[in-house]
Amino acid sequence: MITANDLLTQMRQASELYYRLVLVCQPKAFAPSVLYQAASQTGVRVLNVNLELSKLLLEMTQRQRKLQLGSALEQAIAGFVAHETAVGEFVFLDHIDILFEPSLESNPLALLQRASRSRVVAAVWHGAVEDGVLTYAQPNHPAFRRYPTKDFLAIQLD
Repeated sequence: MITANDLLTQMRQASELYYRLVLVCQPKAFAPSVLYQAASQTGVRVLNVNLELSKLLLEMTQRQRKLQLGSALEQAIAGFVAHETAVGEFVFLDHIDILFEPSLESNPLALLQRASRSRVVAAVWHGAVEDGVLTYAQPNHPAFRRYPTKDFLAIQLD
């Protein structure tokens, strides 16, 4: 069983990687308690990506949303970090499902990797990591994604 301390250890290890990203992989049915416990131990709140990106993308056209998604994610994280008094080296993200919205035609992993270039990011990934392959959703789902686990860390919670 992965603990909050295990996650924080992984995040410290990720600080040495090109992409300072740790994905906490778990089925959608489970609450991401490990991420919230780790955030609590560091005195940092968890950013609700769906909520913050929705606010930023609301007034944009569909085309603008596709083009501005990466910048909007960076803006949401930067705004969150600026308002957090306890933010140190770590940022915790949950509710990232908007990144998988098919109409946005995005690469969610690339967006998270880009966000992790300047800070250590831990994000809840509603999927699985097995044999070096990261997945999101089921193969017949429109949001299905499959990536090799390279240059970042992924932890499977069961």
